[in-house]
Amino acid sequence: RYAEVKSKLLADASTPTATRTAVLRFLDRPETFYDVVAPLTAAGTDPALRLEAVRTVTRISDPEAARLLLRLATDPANPANLRAEAVFGLASQTEDLTAALIGLLEDQDAAVRVEAARALRSKSLAPA
Repeated sequence: RYAEVKSKLLADASTPTATRTAVLRFLDRPETFYDVVAPLTAAGTDPALRLEAVRTVTRISDPEAARLLLRLATDPANPANLRAEAVFGLASQTEDLTAALIGLLEDQDAAVRVEAARALRSKSLAPA
């Protein structure tokens, strides 16, 4: 029942941004809401809501989530803070994203480069 209410609040564009952002912050199983959360990462979404949606996707370890984060991280049209957040999320993905992260070390934005280095460091420290 609560899951349905949360999904409706997130999907309804008339729900205030602050409410939708709060719902995202307190999702206990974000993977069950991926289909509702992923569209909120799109350009044109309120910037605060979009950033929180990206943060929510970073908590989902799934190939589809990894592809979304990679697209967001590598698109220079996205704001630097959003791209850096997406890179942060790539570090926790089970997909092998080493090549993509290495490429991001040469990004034009310093925040993205720093997060790429951190992600690579965490991947290299993770047990095999």
